[in-house]
Amino acid sequence: MIEDFSFETVTRRAAEVADVRDLLPGWTRIAIPHLDGDDIVTLVDAAHAVRAMGFVPVPHVAARRLKSAAGLAAKAAAVREQGLDASVTTQFATPASIREWLASSRRRGIDLPVRVGVPGAHGVFPALAARLGLVGGVAGYLDHPPELKLHFSPLGALRPTALLASRYASAAARHASAAA
Repeated sequence: MIEDFSFETVTRRAAEVADVRDLLPGWTRIAIPHLDGDDIVTLVDAAHAVRAMGFVPVPHVAARRLKSAAGLAAKAAAVREQGLDASVTTQFATPASIREWLASSRRRGIDLPVRVGVPGAHGVFPALAARLGLVGGVAGYLDHPPELKLHFSPLGALRPTALLASRYASAAARHASAAA
């Protein structure tokens, strides 16, 4: 789950990803949401900037713009028809709600890979998320099926969140090596 994490930035902050190049592996997927107010040129420019830094840019449509599970299924089918890969990245949710949503989605035939959104490592958001029961730290998500991957949303705290992701990935790699 942690070995293949993704990270997020927004178009107006894409250049700041350069500040965490020393912490994130080059294979890291950097999600760039197409937010209200962003035009497609800005999104494409941000993706090119992220690629130039050595990362894998992943422009995406916010799921909140989809009206239903049927809308998600239709969007996934359209992407696959173009020969492209698709995945679902969640916002913050409890580990139990993720398991429930995943089972329900699978029953409806939505078999896309899933990245579970976890809050960044700094500021009010992790504390608020913990208070609302959304996070037991990243560890609260690690008992999920291996098909799930973590998606870190820095919420403005790029470096502390990149450091957190890097530390978890390093620990997971050491654990995997010791188990082998």
